[in-house]
Amino acid sequence: MKKIGQYILFSFLLITLSCTNSKSQDIVITTSLSADTILIGDQIYYSLQLKQPASLNINFPQFTDTLIANIEILEKSEIDTLILDDEQLILKQELLITCFDSGLYRIPGGKFSTATENLIKEFISDEIYLQVLTMPLDTSQAIFDIKLPYGAPVKFIEVLPYILGVLILAAILFAVFWFIRKRKRKKQVGDRFKPLVPPHITALQELDKVKEERLWQNNREKEYYSRLTEILRIYLEGRYGIYAMEQTSDEILDSLRKTGFNDNRLFDKLKSTLTISDLAKFAKLKPSPNENEGCLLDAYVFVNDTKISIPDPIENDETGDQNSEAKNKSEEEKNQDIIKDKTN
Repeated sequence: MKKIGQYILFSFLLITLSCTNSKSQDIVITTSLSADTILIGDQIYYSLQLKQPASLNINFPQFTDTLIANIEILEKSEIDTLILDDEQLILKQELLITCFDSGLYRIPGGKFSTATENLIKEFISDEIYLQVLTMPLDTSQAIFDIKLPYGAPVKFIEVLPYILGVLILAAILFAVFWFIRKRKRKKQVGDRFKPLVPPHITALQELDKVKEERLWQNNREKEYYSRLTEILRIYLEGRYGIYAMEQTSDEILDSLRKTGFNDNRLFDKLKSTLTISDLAKFAKLKPSPNENEGCLLDAYVFVNDTKISIPDPIENDETGDQNSEAKNKSEEEKNQDIIKDKTN
């Protein structure tokens, strides 16, 4: 009985080994080079081909950036699969390699592996050789000096973008310069022909605004007199050329006398207005309503009586006579009319 058991176990092991050997015989590994002799720097292909049963899962060798020392891997292709039938297939991978040192190199076989239950089996391909040669020297030719770098001729199409860029930039700069110059010239022409507003017109318009704002009626006496004296200072600068904006009231009056101004009546009105204004602004004086109205009316009278008269053009004899009669009207009567109109 014991012999029968040993015979059965021996038969089972023989059958298992036979199956394993048959499978091993179905695995064929081939490695090759597209050329076995190259010059330094040449590039060739190192190919690995595996023929195996379709039921097995065999891993290809893993490569880094070198195949062996001095042989560099430039590119690695994907693993291509070719199915022969239901039982067999072919796997193939190609590596683009090169070498920059001469010599005879032995490339060992690639290791393929497969894993089963608690067992890892490896298959190693045959090793191959690669001969790397240097460039042969031609001693029959004479030795020449090293040539300097050759300057290639510049083509028009190569410099065309730069020419166009310069022309476009020049056109933009010219357009900007022309626009600025035209605008500046237009502004100068406009300023040249811009009619000058007589100082008394501006002063009377500003006095009208002060009257309409009713500042002192709303307890804003300080602002009221500041506006009033500012209008008179600007008028004196435009009318007599006095730097009134930078002077005190006494300096303004002194400067006005130096211009030859000799109308004591108007001088006293201006002095009174400036004095009351200084007291209201700096001494916190609260002028009476009569004084407030009087200062405004004195400012109207001073401007009207000292303004530069601009003659109107005479269109015909009839209008000329009417204008002459109007001009003969005394300044005092004009001021009385203005005072009546302003008080109303």
